[in-house]
Amino acid sequence: MREAAETAGELYKAMRLAYPHLSSEEFDTLFNTSLSLSYGEAVFSERKISPDMLKKLNANFARRSAGTAVEYITGSVEFMGLT
Repeated sequence: MREAAETAGELYKAMRLAYPHLSSEEFDTLFNTSLSLSYGEAVFSERKISPDMLKKLNANFARRSAGTAVEYITGSVEFMGLT
């Protein structure tokens, strides 16, 4: 979807606009897990995104768009604030 060499923060904002149908929780979980970032790192980071990280991110969002549950994509389930 997006090209490499963007910062995590720029990519977060651009992808959030591209996936308005996802809840904030689903989007944040997919984005943060795909890039192994915390919420703060994802939104405010100047860290560059590698092509491999971008490929994983796009693949995970494509799976979600195809109907795969976030829990299957990330491999974890949140229950009462615990994963």
